Amino acid sequence: MNGAIPDHFIQDLLLRAGTARHRYCLVISGDRAWTRKIALQVHEQMHERARIWLSDSPPANTSVVDVKKIQNILGDEVDLVFFDAWSGFNPDLFGAISGVIRGGGLLILLTPFLREWPQFFDPEYQRITVYPTPPEAMTGRFLERLVNIIQHDPGTVILEQGKVFPQIPAPEPGNREKFEDSIFKSRDQAKVVQAIIKVATGHRRRPLVITSDRGRGKTSALGIAAARLLQQGTKHIIVTAPRMDAIQLMFDHARHLLPQVNYSRGHLKAGNGDILFYSPDELLRKDVRANLLLVDEAAAIPTPLLEQLLIRYSRIVFATTIHGYEGTGRGFTLRFQKKMNERTPNWRLVEIRTPIRWAENDPLEDLVFRTLLFNAEIAENNLIINACPKKCVIEWINRDQLVSDEETLRQIFGLLINAHYQTRPADLRYLLDGPNLSVVVTRYQGKVVATALLAEEGGFDEDMAAEITAGKRRPHGHLIPETLASHVGLRQAPVLRGIRVVRIAVHPVVQDRGIGSYMLEQIHQSSKESKFDYLASCFGATRALLKFWNKNSYLPVRIGLQRNASSGEHSVVVLRSLSKEGKALFEDARKNLFRQLPYQLSEPLNDLEPDLVAFFMNTGREMTSTLDAKDLNDLNAFVRKERLYEACLAPVWEFVCACFMDRHSPDLNEQQRNVLIKKVLQKKGWQEIAKQLQLPGKKGVIEVLREALAQLIASKKNISPFEKE
Repeated sequence: MNGAIPDHFIQDLLLRAGTARHRYCLVISGDRAWTRKIALQVHEQMHERARIWLSDSPPANTSVVDVKKIQNILGDEVDLVFFDAWSGFNPDLFGAISGVIRGGGLLILLTPFLREWPQFFDPEYQRITVYPTPPEAMTGRFLERLVNIIQHDPGTVILEQGKVFPQIPAPEPGNREKFEDSIFKSRDQAKVVQAIIKVATGHRRRPLVITSDRGRGKTSALGIAAARLLQQGTKHIIVTAPRMDAIQLMFDHARHLLPQVNYSRGHLKAGNGDILFYSPDELLRKDVRANLLLVDEAAAIPTPLLEQLLIRYSRIVFATTIHGYEGTGRGFTLRFQKKMNERTPNWRLVEIRTPIRWAENDPLEDLVFRTLLFNAEIAENNLIINACPKKCVIEWINRDQLVSDEETLRQIFGLLINAHYQTRPADLRYLLDGPNLSVVVTRYQGKVVATALLAEEGGFDEDMAAEITAGKRRPHGHLIPETLASHVGLRQAPVLRGIRVVRIAVHPVVQDRGIGSYMLEQIHQSSKESKFDYLASCFGATRALLKFWNKNSYLPVRIGLQRNASSGEHSVVVLRSLSKEGKALFEDARKNLFRQLPYQLSEPLNDLEPDLVAFFMNTGREMTSTLDAKDLNDLNAFVRKERLYEACLAPVWEFVCACFMDRHSPDLNEQQRNVLIKKVLQKKGWQEIAKQLQLPGKKGVIEVLREALAQLIASKKNISPFEKE
């Protein structure tokens, strides 16, 4: 077809969609002028329908969505979305915007000729490319796979310039459950609201986990339950999510159901009760009391942070999307189920399966799931249960072949989704098209049991290195060199060539068998043979991750001074040298880290968890003590209750630093270790420490402090400067 589309075509397509309460993707493919002409024709025909445009050149007087503000509309519902791929195909945006189209609506995708689309210079390449690769040199693997899926998708209608006009199948009848209570849109939603109320009013320590796909009314159920609890007399409900925007729909539903409310962003007050939003890290930093805590999009929050919330709040509900751009509920349940079994064995799982915004077996949902691998599955447990390093094979993947090897791609991405709370659709495009990326897999009998994404970084000339160090240039895609140069001042870092382990994931059934370490060792050998200078990684610091990397000879070289707002963790850079120059970089970075760390612990890192403080200090080089006889007398006098702590600050601080950096120091119990770290190194107040560690005030903290110092002093009697007199 080359001319205008018949007026009845869109009406017939909408009739089919509306009858079944389904949504369809209409692809308009051809040259840019033609696709826009057809889209405008549809736009004019549908002037009474709610519609939005995602384009860098939308028609006049239309509703346009700023990509940076997409979160603001995720609770809305529209009939038509015009997605202009000529402006760039952003996978995150595609996944997010599909969820606002209600049953009976269309996603209208404007594209180049499908056969030419993989070679199209996609504006998104500006965001994906890595310096110095120019955007025009990017590959079209992601688009090639996308085109193949679209062309073979039975639920997608394709209008392609110059081709025969497509036929629209006869409409299928749809159905919707009816309820006496008009508040609820499905029986599943009503069941979930009752379960939430029971958490708040029933026995303590019985958390609820709610899982659903998008469009099932999960967040609105939280709002309905919160409103009903306030009406029943509940005083304080706290809600948290990775972003305030993610929870706005909950507030909207609560406001709608409550007769008189005062509302400001993130705070709803009704009578004597209120609903307050806090970010996850705020809840851990502040003493926030609540009758109920609601955690939405829990899959997008790290497991260690969720575990702390689980410990702190006796009435808590976790809600998460199973398949979605926000994160994966499947990975969440796999990671978090063990923790809940240990701490709250009476927890309960409730699923919302019935769609609300559209009917079941929705064609658009199916297309989005397959396109973005929302439903990517890892290898079945029984097929890989006997995997171990000796029986596995390491393989560097050819990404050109990966485009047509859907099984391997699904297993790789499934592992990434299950392993990391922030895996998004954009990561799939980076996996296929990232110019500095390589993909390594470990297979057992053909099945992928582990994978790693590796990014090649550095290799700049001296002039560029100087500009990076001075903060004048920040070349995209070179995290480790840029971090070590601009934040640590190591000018040689951008000059050297390194491999960053961007992600590493092992199938949960075969973890703790050495498969991840085996893969890292093979990566080490390959990188060394290829004349790289170092291997590195950057991640949110947890004790388990640090132990894993330390076991594989990766040691910390930098600790982020601020917590990540969504993860609540401090980032850490770990490094392993491969060359003489890499070793020099490693030594300089380590020297700087442990020169600064003892002082940073009392200021920017004074909230770092004691077990992480102990780990970092203990991996450092031993500190040379400068304590003289007077210092030692003061130290012993404090232990013997002859001197105030405040009169001995300097010798106590230096001695404790030296002990924590001594790998041969005796083990202290957890309470003793925590008191030393919180008081001596992080300089927290007496009452704050007493409250955190449940000690009887200042007196109790001092008693434990003296016990810990006495134990350390006793172990040093035969070691300078504690030589026998």
